[in-house]
Amino acid sequence: MTGKETTPMLAAMKVTVPKDGKPMSPDRAPHPIFGDLRVRKAIGCYGIDRQEIVKIAFKGQATPWVGMAPPGTLESVNVNHLCPYDQAKAKAMLAEAGYGPQKPLTFELMTNTEKSRVQRHRHRHQGADGAHRGHRQHPAGGQGVAG
Repeated sequence: MTGKETTPMLAAMKVTVPKDGKPMSPDRAPHPIFGDLRVRKAIGCYGIDRQEIVKIAFKGQATPWVGMAPPGTLESVNVNHLCPYDQAKAKAMLAEAGYGPQKPLTFELMTNTEKSRVQRHRHRHQGADGAHRGHRQHPAGGQGVAG
């Protein structure tokens, strides 16, 4: 990547896996897919249509949001403008990272079973093939959609 980094929250993120295969192991290694900043930006920034997620999963009753802290909290900072939905840019970044028709990006994504159809929708549009393993969880109390 060249030029000034416009998404420092994704650039600073360290995505790792346990070296020994044990989930809670402190001995970590870079994630084979998400260790690449281009992939993180393509999937986590430009590849998420937050408006569509709010429309389908939350029936329009949430705020599209980039970040971990929900909107309206003291810790929240509105950085939505740094990650606009841009399917063409997401595909170009994945191609730059070596993914495409000959080498599709595949990964497993755990989601709440109610919302997994939204995730499948997003991955189909991006050209990514995400395997989904649903699990039950208690709904969060916030109104934001973290990305």
